[in-house]
Amino acid sequence: MVAKQKQPAVYTKPYKYLHWILALLIIAMLSVGFFMGDMPRAWKGAVYMLHKSTGLSILALMMLRLVWLWHHGKPKLPDYVPVWERVLATSVQHLLYVATIAMALSGWIMATASNKVPIFFGLFRVPCPFVPENDALAAVMNASHKTLAWLLLGLIFLHICGALKHYFIDKDDILSRMIP
Repeated sequence: MVAKQKQPAVYTKPYKYLHWILALLIIAMLSVGFFMGDMPRAWKGAVYMLHKSTGLSILALMMLRLVWLWHHGKPKLPDYVPVWERVLATSVQHLLYVATIAMALSGWIMATASNKVPIFFGLFRVPCPFVPENDALAAVMNASHKTLAWLLLGLIFLHICGALKHYFIDKDDILSRMIP
C-alpha cells in the first residue's frame, strides 16, 4: 500500500535535526575527502576507516530521510514564491538527494571493488552486495566519486545561496522553517 503524500504546515523537529546532522556530516566529509591523500601516512588508515564509515552512515540517514519524506511529506513553498524559484529549489533539493546517495554508493562500490571493504567504525566489515573485486570498476567509481564531490559542492552552494536570499533579500520565513 502506498502512503498518501501529506503537506504538513512545518518541518518536524526530528526532520530539522536530521537535515542539520546530514549537512554537517556531508560538509565534513567533503572537507576531509579533498585532503585525505595529503594526510600523514600514520593517520591514513584511521581517516579512511572513519571516512568510509561516515559515508555509510550518511547513506543510511539519507534513506531514513527519504522514508520520512515519503510518509510525512514536506511543507510547500508559500504562494508568493515565483514558479521559476520553486522549480529551481525543487530541482536543487532533488539533485542534492541523488548526488549524496550516488556519492555514498560510489564510494562503497569503489572500496569493495578495490578490496578495501569498509570496516564500520572498526567494528565489522560492510562489503557492498554483489560487487566483485574489480580494478576497472574501482577506477570508474573513483572517478565518479570525485566528480560527484564537485557536483555536491556546487549544489550545496546553490542551496545555501537560496536560503540566504530568502533570509536577507526576501526577508521571509523560508530559512527559519528549517532552524530547530
